[in-house]
Amino acid sequence: MKRTLLFTVCFLLAGLLNAGEKTPSAEMLLAGDRGLTLAREGTVLLADDFTKPSPVWKTIMNNENLIRYNYTPQGVDLTNKKGKKGDTAWAFHSGPISLPAGVDAFTLLLRFRTQINTNILNGSTNYSTSLYWYDKSGTLLDKEGSKLFFDFRNDLIHTATYSGIIPKDAAAVELRLGSDGPNILPGEHFLWNRVQLMVFNGHKTKTAKRGIYLSAPVAAGKGKLSWEAEVPAGCSVAFQVAAVPEKGEYVFCGADGKTGTFFLKPAPLPAELASARKIVLKAILTGNGKDSPLLKSIRTGKITLRNFKFKEKVNDVNTLKVVRLSPSPSADLSAPLRFRITDDVEPDWKSLRITLDNADITQSLKRTGNEISYTPASGKFTEGVHECQIRILDRVGKKRIFPRAFYRGKMDVPASQRVTL
Repeated sequence: MKRTLLFTVCFLLAGLLNAGEKTPSAEMLLAGDRGLTLAREGTVLLADDFTKPSPVWKTIMNNENLIRYNYTPQGVDLTNKKGKKGDTAWAFHSGPISLPAGVDAFTLLLRFRTQINTNILNGSTNYSTSLYWYDKSGTLLDKEGSKLFFDFRNDLIHTATYSGIIPKDAAAVELRLGSDGPNILPGEHFLWNRVQLMVFNGHKTKTAKRGIYLSAPVAAGKGKLSWEAEVPAGCSVAFQVAAVPEKGEYVFCGADGKTGTFFLKPAPLPAELASARKIVLKAILTGNGKDSPLLKSIRTGKITLRNFKFKEKVNDVNTLKVVRLSPSPSADLSAPLRFRITDDVEPDWKSLRITLDNADITQSLKRTGNEISYTPASGKFTEGVHECQIRILDRVGKKRIFPRAFYRGKMDVPASQRVTL
């Protein structure tokens, strides 16, 4: 069974997006179906700022010796040192790193800068950007690894943040950074600025204190900047905006048009930005270490941003399972509705929410171990088809939704009312 247990969180872009690029981005944020929330922090297994050769990399590969590794204060810059076309495959390998006891998830942060079309980075096992998981005997759990993909090429600093589940039998992890193509041509480069790999226990860790979302360029339009968010006590959501210049860096400002200030509540865009052709929106989410804001949507002018979820090019395997135990169809109107919820680790019961026919029944549930039951206050279900939704957070804080339907009533159900269960 394939055990590539990884999903993309999002990306941070610091700098100018080309006019044709539509990729929004974020750092230390999870992009889910309901919106943006802060990712989890943990124990740092590996970190490097690439300003000098580091012992964290056991192997550095340079396939045909065409790459120059130039260490600078900004990071290590990979360039074509021969000034000609060729196979410029390159890679950094950390070698296996033992996992601490009790961890079951990870967050990986990569910061880089390049003109290369990173959307088509590819490579073999040795020349790819991937996580590889090993069991106690040192055997790879998945020879393909958890490969990571980017979508930036505008030669400005980006940060890609990933979070995912550690395979159940993993005892060590290896990080490999690399690519077998496209080749680095004369005049092109790939600069690594920072990498950090953290591991944690999904039920015993803190959320990040801060995360940043950066939108793709959007039309400014007239009107105010507003947003919809759930903000627990001790948390906050603030915004800045910037015009997209013809060249150079973004200059972000708040509602008063000054740098260093923020939109702390909905307000009109500054006049100079309302007249700009394109603007970029920056959201800053802060948490209290336990709770996280939930940013559901952003609106400016006639533009509403609410689909923050990114196209995923790596597997997002859900280990949570929900099984209905009560029979359906059933003529017994008084029989409880029963489910079993299981995971490789103890489910996050505090996050469990269940609705029945659009009504929240969470407070009326009974739980015994992993089994959940519900009986209506009247003691009986009404006849007909009932729709149920089970919502629960997985171990990395991603909300999982399980829709279920069942039928109670007469067994000779008209064909027009039959549902497949």
